[in-house]
Amino acid sequence: MLLFISAILLLLDILILSFFDLRYIINYEREIEIPNYRDLDSRKTLFVLFPVKNENQDMIINKIEYLKNIENKYDKLDLNFVFIDDTSMDREDKVINYLENNMEDKYMDSKFIIYKLANILYIFRLNGIKRKGKALDDTIYYLKNKYNIDYVSIYDFEWTVTVEYLYKGLCILESNKDLSFIYWNRRTVPVDYFHKIVGIYVDTFFQIGLPMKNLLDNISMIHGSCGIIRLEAYFKSGGFTAHLTEDASLTLRMYINGYKGLYIRRWVEYGQNLPPNFNVALKTLRRWQTGTFDVVISNFINLIKNKKLSFKQKSSFIHMFSAVFLPLISFILIIISIMSIYLNISSKFYQHTFLFFYLSPIYIIGIILSEYYIVEKMIYNKGSLKDAFLVLLISWGISALTIVYYLRRIILGLDNQWIVTKKQITSYKYDIYSILVLSIFLLINLSFFINSLHYLIYYYNYTSTLYVLFSLFIGNLSTIIWILSIFLLFYLQYKSKHSESRTPKNLLYIGIANINNRGNNK
Repeated sequence: MLLFISAILLLLDILILSFFDLRYIINYEREIEIPNYRDLDSRKTLFVLFPVKNENQDMIINKIEYLKNIENKYDKLDLNFVFIDDTSMDREDKVINYLENNMEDKYMDSKFIIYKLANILYIFRLNGIKRKGKALDDTIYYLKNKYNIDYVSIYDFEWTVTVEYLYKGLCILESNKDLSFIYWNRRTVPVDYFHKIVGIYVDTFFQIGLPMKNLLDNISMIHGSCGIIRLEAYFKSGGFTAHLTEDASLTLRMYINGYKGLYIRRWVEYGQNLPPNFNVALKTLRRWQTGTFDVVISNFINLIKNKKLSFKQKSSFIHMFSAVFLPLISFILIIISIMSIYLNISSKFYQHTFLFFYLSPIYIIGIILSEYYIVEKMIYNKGSLKDAFLVLLISWGISALTIVYYLRRIILGLDNQWIVTKKQITSYKYDIYSILVLSIFLLINLSFFINSLHYLIYYYNYTSTLYVLFSLFIGNLSTIIWILSIFLLFYLQYKSKHSESRTPKNLLYIGIANINNRGNNK
């Protein structure tokens, strides 16, 4: 029975990869057709929102000065920039001094202190929940009531801002009322080799996953930065809410309510998807994965019952928000195999299907490696199997942390809620937790590998050396990847331990460098 369950899981794994990832690889060069649009008929106001928290004060001032003088050649685009600062004001003395000396106006209400400088609004939130989604909701409601706007754009602090994309995006939404949001590509500018490797892991979603889902499955995503949202759809879908991954939450609720969006891969902004310090990046990746799990759980029934979405769209959303699914299947297979060894289980079923068990992981891992290789080649004009394999190891190891969180969440929940609270996040010991979980996964996989090695040594005199080597490395491929990935994560955590905890800032990082300074990201 255990072996039969293993076979079913592997078959499910193959079907998912073949239906989604293999299709994406085959079609990765295709671009979605941008719908026809016309220039704006009348002047439109667009606010670009920048959530800010614990950023370097000098960089904030540099960013403001840059945006005050950004070139806007479009007469019918009234472009304004809003900084939403969730940092305690007693830690922003330099920024406040700059604002006091350069402001045109200053006013406050029950939630905000607002400074106005030319085309800039700088907002300090008062007594609010320190969560990005809630900060955005409060600010959008304020701007809607005061300026009666129809659209809003959202950028993270570290991304370049291309006025042409903002104007054309607004034109597309004005000309195509069936679209409720439009987002475009964002690409990592690496500061070192391993930052590039981790960056490819994230960039794969923006280079292959999201554009192919939009093209082939007719779904897109409000991915947190670099895009424009129609406010009518935003309000009717309930806004961002104070969710751990507010962008994924709003996306799913928009589609459930019958709205849809567009993703344009060829429009690219540059910056940092993840900080170069790996320990800090690890926290961000865990937040993304655990937050999207919460989104699926809290909306799952509504998603499945929804009659406005096709079966393919529903399946594609679940696939999008289940990045940990493949390593989870791998881990379950290893646990089943360990149980089979210790319970001394064998069957004719395995004798007839052992090639399926041996060759399936090669197919699965081959597809994943191909995705990473293609993405590196698309971005850097040169692909490397070594780099693709390192990306695979990092993604595989990170999933170990999320797997344990998922199991804990399903069994126990957190305060019987599907939304992580501020108190739970601030009290969570990420580094200790990750080391403990990775160590447990390492021991489990080493145990299985050693048992397998003993078995092969015992039968070494009865079979060929080639068969033994094939069985050792191919039959234990998933186990070997688990072991290597965990050792790599330990190394990266150790390497990052004494390095700068905050992301290194430079002109490109805050989005004020020109295209010629963007390295190989063409």
